Amino acid sequence: MPAHTSRLTPTGSACSGYRNSPPRTGPPRAYYENWHIYLAYALLALIVLHVAAALYHRFIKNDGVLERMIDGKARG
Repeated sequence: MPAHTSRLTPTGSACSGYRNSPPRTGPPRAYYENWHIYLAYALLALIVLHVAAALYHRFIKNDGVLERMIDGKARG
């Protein structure tokens, strides 16, 4: 009987037959969840760094970088 067909058990309930499938291989789910969290924090850190750099150029260096980014005009 193929693994995907349903059949009745002695108690009368249906079972799909997937219980005889081979065990799952590969890293556990927590491994991927941890990497998802690490990458989310890394992305957040890059966003914060980018905003901090823009504010640094605006208020400390006063070199007009933020204004050029907002206007889209090149220095000329």
